[in-house]
Amino acid sequence: MSSPLGKLVIAAGLLVVIVLALRFLWERRNRR
Repeated sequence: MSSPLGKLVIAAGLLVVIVLALRFLWERRNRR
């Protein structure tokens, strides 16, 4: 997957995972 489309898919996937992880941690932190 060295094509531009492959890199775009990988970048989008990583971004989604990071955003979901941050939201999960943020909700757990605020809930107490």
